[in-house]
Amino acid sequence: MFKRIIEKLSKTQEEMDEILQRIISQNEDMEDLSEELLGERLSDEIMSQVIEQEFTKVIEKRIKEAFE
Repeated sequence: MFKRIIEKLSKTQEEMDEILQRIISQNEDMEDLSEELLGERLSDEIMSQVIEQEFTKVIEKRIKEAFE
């Protein structure tokens, strides 16, 4: 049981950079769309907060899944 949990957590750790890059890419697309539709890009501060929240959400989900 513990071995499975450790394996899942290790896999999540290994994939963290990939997860972060995917979230950043998706949010850059959203930022481009915002500029196209609204004529303004979202501020770096807002984008940073959105990326951090989404990254935290994904990691929390993976950790919970490891213990199920």
